[in-house]
Amino acid sequence: MKKLLFLTFLILSLSLQASNPDSTKIFIEIQDIWNLDLNKETVNVDFNLNLDYAKPLNKHFYLLNGTILTIDTLANDNIGRFLSIRIIAEIRTNFNYDRFPIDNQMIEIIIEPYQYANELIYWSDQSQNIFIGKIHLNGWITDNIKVSNNVEIFKVRESQTLKEYPYSSAKFEIPIYRDHKIANFFKAYLPILISILIIYIGFLLHPDQIELRINLAVGSLFVMISNFIVAQKYLPNVSSFTLIEKLNIESLIIISITIFYFAFRYRQKVKTTTQQKSRTDASFIIIASVVYIAIFIILIC
Repeated sequence: MKKLLFLTFLILSLSLQASNPDSTKIFIEIQDIWNLDLNKETVNVDFNLNLDYAKPLNKHFYLLNGTILTIDTLANDNIGRFLSIRIIAEIRTNFNYDRFPIDNQMIEIIIEPYQYANELIYWSDQSQNIFIGKIHLNGWITDNIKVSNNVEIFKVRESQTLKEYPYSSAKFEIPIYRDHKIANFFKAYLPILISILIIYIGFLLHPDQIELRINLAVGSLFVMISNFIVAQKYLPNVSSFTLIEKLNIESLIIISITIFYFAFRYRQKVKTTTQQKSRTDASFIIIASVVYIAIFIILIC
């Protein structure tokens, strides 16, 4: 029943965009975007909202996923058929942190009718949604504005009966991309790389200097743990692991395995010759490096 209702209203909305006397043309003009907060998942957006109604209406629109901070009327025909307003709002949106700090995000602005009226159809021309101001979103690059006209279901109980009413909404999507991704990634990955290099320095020492090797490995482990703890203060507070956290965990595992290897070598230092130790070291370095690089490539790609 829900699917049939959805499809019926979708077909109706598409066919009546030009002819339905109750359809409403809607488009936005982005003035500015700033104050992106990854932890709160909010961003401030300054935009012009233009509504061209087919008939006079008293109630105009509702911003579903944000809080309007200021609103100013730019144009109004005084009969309720056309309205152009400038809005500064704090927009709430869902971010995806899987590839942080080289992630791409999507800012959404969802506009719905103030009242759930199934005779009111929102539609928007893609070409009219534009940027008209300078974007102050440091570290990010904005793309075009995508728009989709959706059909939602409003449920209400009437006389002990749950009824469903379809209504339209307009969703504006603004993709944003990290600027200077390589530099951002290198800054976050540099402490991890230094810890891995400290481990490799241990293999340059003489095989009999196993105590010094263990000290270097343990020191590298503490550096990794400290870096991991400090990094948590600057990472978004999410339940899933971000890319940089996965790389931290991978490096912690490799360093821990290397410490166990050095400990095993310490127990075997009297039973093997220097040549045998060197061959074992070389084999371990090759295997560990191949495994580490393979996992690194899988996580990055």
